[in-house]
Parts: sequence; structure tokens; C-alpha cells
Amino acid sequence: MSSLIKSKLLRFFLFVFLIYIAPTPTTDASRSPHVINFRSPNLYPEGLAWDPSAQHFVVGSLLHCSLHSVSDAGVAQTLISDPDLPVNATVLGLALDRTNKRILAVIQSAPPLPTFNALAAYDLRTRQRVFLALLDDSEGESAGKATTTTRPAANDVAVDFRGNAYVTNSAANFIWKVDKEGAASVFSRSPAFTAHPLAVERHARLSECGLNGIAYVSKGYLLVVQSNTGKMFKVNAEDGNARLVLLTEELVGADDIAIRKDGVVLVASIHTLWFLKSHDSWGEAVVYDKTALEEEKLATSVAVGDDDRAYVLYGHVIEGIMGNVGREEFSIVEVRSSKDSEDENIWLFVLIGLGVFLKMNGNLERWAVQVRRDSIRPKNERDTSYADNVKSNNQHDPYYKYMPSVWQIVWSMVCFMSKNVHVFLGHLWEANIYTNTSLHTHRIAVRSKEWLLPPQKFSDKFAVLGEDGTIILL
Repeated sequence: MSSLIKSKLLRFFLFVFLIYIAPTPTTDASRSPHVINFRSPNLYPEGLAWDPSAQHFVVGSLLHCSLHSVSDAGVAQTLISDPDLPVNATVLGLALDRTNKRILAVIQSAPPLPTFNALAAYDLRTRQRVFLALLDDSEGESAGKATTTTRPAANDVAVDFRGNAYVTNSAANFIWKVDKEGAASVFSRSPAFTAHPLAVERHARLSECGLNGIAYVSKGYLLVVQSNTGKMFKVNAEDGNARLVLLTEELVGADDIAIRKDGVVLVASIHTLWFLKSHDSWGEAVVYDKTALEEEKLATSVAVGDDDRAYVLYGHVIEGIMGNVGREEFSIVEVRSSKDSEDENIWLFVLIGLGVFLKMNGNLERWAVQVRRDSIRPKNERDTSYADNVKSNNQHDPYYKYMPSVWQIVWSMVCFMSKNVHVFLGHLWEANIYTNTSLHTHRIAVRSKEWLLPPQKFSDKFAVLGEDGTIILL
């Protein structure tokens, strides 16, 4: 194989390698954020989950014992209705159990209704209830650890790959565990949960709301946020041991948490969506961006939807809590990080820059071939100059025809960024190497006039310069 073909193959595999290592874009800066407006009278949804198999969102209801699907187009339909739940019970946190194809829902009855906390599991195929696990603190009462003056308040739920569910108690600051059969127990009552001062006024609305949003990380631990302190905890999913995550900013009012495929953690409050990263498995974390939310709409949940996009739920639940019923329209809105868009632009510029470099490198290779070719031709038959040759032969030169312009390379980059990888590879391959399968030879077009030379030593291989202006490597 000639050094020229080796060089072009190297360039090809370099591009393929860059495609492999380049991060998949999570947003498209030129596209408007996705807004889903849906209608359902007096729904007031608090929890939000994304079902990738059905390609729709699932929301609960503050006033109805039901779950509803919401399509990308804003079509809301009743997914599950459970009349056996207590009257006026509220559906709060939701989690999708992909392993067992279930949707898990936290059920709670708020004052003045009798205390009721439970986790309901529903089969997504049959839409029937699998179990209803009652959540209490009987273990704490028997051990003298229960808080007699605080009413338990089940809030959010996460599920691991085995189907075990973890439910936060916002009032008493501990975590329940419910296995896939529906057996419930207190999982973690770590002292870390009560070791930090309030970050809000003692009589503020969130002062009594402790552990809230919870998410499972596939490495075997949970991330939990605490509303009234702004803290985040890393909880071992095996033994319940909890450690404080050191943050660059307190997440005061944090309500829900979700994790993108790239490891970025999203934390939502009624006024802010925070974007966090960690490089040490959540011993420490950085808030690298945050986006203001519409506080009057009261965002209560965040979910990662299709293409790893972040969505928040505007459920207007404060209206339902205050009894101002009558609202019909609610919304699920995509929220982006400006820093993520900047990172994507950097990668685009890197790819374009590399394309320009390879274009220049291709010109250098052509110049080298021209010089080598001239060295084996009689002096009086050589081209006057490479520049004159470029000007005179552009229209009929097969090498010029198959060598990409800078704009072709840029267009290939655009095709790649738009995920048309096959188009990108097609441009790249056609621009560099094409093969004569019948002769089992690689042909590389070069700038030349029409003449025929006998076999000559070329780049450590024998070659023939054909009448069509190509070098055939033997």
C-alpha cells in the first residue's frame, strides 16, 4: 500500500474516531424549546415521569386518584384510575420501573384528612394495580425514634434496576424502601439528614419540608435533595449510609431531581432549575448552570425526556391546595442550559477546523504527487508551475473533481451534527479514496495532462499513470 493511500486511510479513521468520541448533542440551539400545553379540568399535577417505550409523559393529580398520559402534541388521556384509594388522596412523586414495566406512584392524604401514606405500583401493560404498600413508622415507634408531633409525609420515589423503590418522608427526614413484591420498611434514618440548619425562615412554607426529590444512580447509590436546607445527600443503596455532597451552591427549595444519560443532575425548585456535574461520584459537585423558571406557575417536578432533554412540569398546584379550582390548562416545558449549547458549538468548531486542516493537507499531498510525478517525466514536458496547472485543469481534472472543497467539508460536519452520519461518511469516503473492484486496485486522482508512462517506482509500489489522469497502484 502506498504512503499516499496510507495517509488517506489515516485521515478517514481519524474522522471515524472523532465521530466516536464526540458527545451526542443534547439540545439544538436553533430550535425553540419544546412546550407542551395540555388540558384536563382540575388536574393540578404534581409528579412527572417519562415513559420512553410509550413515548409520552405520565403525570399525577392533586385532586384525583389517577394517572394521566400526555403526548408530545399535548393530548392528555387517563392512563390509570384507582377508585380503591382513599377519597381525595393526592398522587405525588412518580417513577418508572423499566425492569418490571411498572409505574410507581406516591399516594398521600394531606390534612385535615386522616394520615395515609403509601406507594402504589401499576402494571403498564394491563394498567392494573400490582400492590399498594402502606408506609408508616412502626419500627421507629417501637424503637423510640419516631417523632410523635410530626405527621409522616411520603413525597417522592426512585427505583433501582432490581425494582426496589425508595420513598422520601419530607416531614420526618427518613427514607422508606419497598421491594418489588410490595414489602415496605424504613431504609435510612441517617443522622446526616438532621445535622444541618434551615436555610429558610422557620415559619416559611418550606420550613417543614425536608427530604424531597430522590433519584437512583446506576453505580449503586441514591441522590436526595432537602428542600429546607438546600443540601444534597449521597445514600448507599445497600446499607442506607448517607453523606453530604459538597456543593458550590445551596439548592434552597429543591423539590425534584432527575439524571441525564451524560451524568448531569437536574434539580428543580419552583423558581430555578439547577444543572450539576461531579467528577468524583458525587462526593463533591458543581452547579455549572441554572435557569430561572416561571415561579407563578409553580414548577414541582423535572424529568428527562426524549433525546436527553430536560422538562419541568408547571402544575399550578398552589391553586389546587388553596381551593381555587377551575383551571383546565397545564404545561410541560423543555428547559435548556446555555452552557451545554456552548459546549456543542465548541465541538462543531473543532470538527470544522479539522476539516479545513485535512483540506489543506490534501492540497499538500497533491503538490507532493505533482512534484514526484514531474521527477519521473522529461524536463521539457513538465508543467510550468503547480499554480498554473491548478488554474488550467480544474474543469477536467479528476483529482479536483473528487477532492472536497472547504464548504463540502463544512456541509459534511453539518450532516454529522444533524445525526445524518451516513451522509457524512459518504462525503468523506468519496472525497478521499475510491476503489476499482474489478482490478482490485486503489485509484487516486491527481492533477495531470493526458499521457501514458510505463510502470514506474512510485511511493515504494509500482504504479502506472493512466490516460484518464489517474495513478493505478499495482
